[in-house]
Amino acid sequence: MTEGALMSRCLECSWQGLPRRSWCPRCGSSNVGDARVSSGVLAETTVVSRSPRGRRITEPGDDVRLGVVHAHGGGTLVVRVSRGAVESEVVVLSDEGGVTCARDESEVGT
Repeated sequence: MTEGALMSRCLECSWQGLPRRSWCPRCGSSNVGDARVSSGVLAETTVVSRSPRGRRITEPGDDVRLGVVHAHGGGTLVVRVSRGAVESEVVVLSDEGGVTCARDESEVGT
């Protein structure tokens, strides 16, 4: 697990977001680098248990909870969400094997 979510940040105007870019969509600068964002606010969640064709993709009880997080500093992420994270609350972001995850602060380190 790696702390934070990897995003792009403009070193000229401070725009931050996804997808990762080589130029800034706000000011046009090519002075854009990577930034690790450690937290944000969980805006909304949903549970996914079936594929688009209706087949179950998980075993009962192993559904995948996804959510939208407004990252501190700017940008919006779609992430995997732990069961303890609550909408409208601050969550801690991490990269777990290439998947961005959000956890309640009390769950960090567990």
